[in-house]
Amino acid sequence: MGMILYFPNQSRITPALWLHGTSLLLVFLLIKRFGFKLRKTFLLEPPVSIWFLAAIIIGIVYWFVDHWLMDDIFGLNSEAAITSWHNANSRYYPLTVFISSVLVAPLFEEIFFRGLVFKQLSNQLNVLFAALFSALFFAAIHWSWPEFISLFVAALLYAYLLHRSQNLYIPLLAHIVHNLMTYMYFIQ
Repeated sequence: MGMILYFPNQSRITPALWLHGTSLLLVFLLIKRFGFKLRKTFLLEPPVSIWFLAAIIIGIVYWFVDHWLMDDIFGLNSEAAITSWHNANSRYYPLTVFISSVLVAPLFEEIFFRGLVFKQLSNQLNVLFAALFSALFFAAIHWSWPEFISLFVAALLYAYLLHRSQNLYIPLLAHIVHNLMTYMYFIQ
């Protein structure tokens, strides 16, 4: 007999939070089981402080560039996007949306797109091709246009950060900072 996931209409926990939460649990179980091998595979060594600062600065600067792209270049209406976001997330606790979009999603995406896809491709092929392919994959998986271009550029930045720092914590931190600023902007 299969297990059925039930999300009642009054549920304050997003299905995305369930998905990201189980993904995170799987990652933690794999790290616990394979620990040292996975730590080396995903480049999870403690970061050097200058890279830590660079990740925060890049996350903040790219957030402003991202909003400039969306508002001025593509002409997206920020107020309409905020209203749409509020309507889509009004049934959920802000904390669940925060955990899902600011913490869990970047962790899962960085482990998968930079830690696996980019790193494995860059071991086999040219680093530029690996960055372009992983960025294209990252942007495509979000199913959003014209945000596709913004996501593609962000993924290139994250791949660059990983390649230069050789530490997955660095693009993860930049990704979290960007998502945190977006969350704060939309929750206003």
